[in-house]
Parts: sequence; C-alpha cells; structure tokens
Amino acid sequence: FDPQGKLHYKASNLPTGENIVAVLGSHVTRAYQKELEDVGVSYIMRTPGSKLEETKSALKHLEEDFGAKNMLLEGGAIINGNLLKMGLVDELSLIIYPGIDGKSDHPSIIECQCGEESPMEASKLELKSCETVGSGFVWIRYAIHH
Repeated sequence: FDPQGKLHYKASNLPTGENIVAVLGSHVTRAYQKELEDVGVSYIMRTPGSKLEETKSALKHLEEDFGAKNMLLEGGAIINGNLLKMGLVDELSLIIYPGIDGKSDHPSIIECQCGEESPMEASKLELKSCETVGSGFVWIRYAIHH
C-alpha cells in the first residue's frame, strides 16, 4: 500500500521471486504510474472514498485481478488498524528493537480511522511464540481471534 506514490522499485519482484503489486491512492500522478510500468511493477489504483472503502476496494482487486488470498502486510499504523477492524488479520508478528528513543512523534503500530471504536475491541490475542533473535531483538507472535 503506497497511497502517496513514494516508493521506488528497482525490479518487479522480490529477491524471493514474489511479484510486487503496489496499491496506490487515486491521486497518484501519471508520471509515477509510468515509473512503475517501466520497471514492470503491477499496480492498483484505489477507488476514492473513505479509508475503509478504499482498502476494501483494493483488497477486492488484489483477489480478483491477482488471485491473492493471503498476504504478508508490512504496513503503517493506519492500514494495520483498518485491516484489523475489518477482521482480515489473523496473526500479529512484532519484532522489538533493543533501543529507546523516547520520542512521541512516531506513529503507533496500530491506528484506526474508525471513530471511537478500537480496531481490536472485538478481538483477542493469543500468544503463539516469543523468542530472542539476532543481537537482542525479541520476536513475538500472536494469533488474533475475532
């Protein structure tokens, strides 16, 4: 998900072979679309509407046009919150970096533009695993039950 058209790709697939499909905001310039086409990156233009409507539309196209049934989401706080609110996330995987910056201007992991409701209000987390990896990183995995 790249609503602003800020990501620049060098190839049309990941080093592991999976194809890249960019989900763009409806206002992304034609020049940016051309840049993606030149590299061979497929893209979907989101239908204008609320964040939730745009996300649902994009997911529908990912499934219908590219056959995507499952995906790894490495998104920002808002897309994470919206997908959680829609009940589309079945696992939360967090890697905790062994450092502290103390700044309050960093976005959270999960935010939702869905009024007063919490995106996780009707969900329960179940710890699947917790392990130390690398040089002091902690990897925590939770199953999400809706």
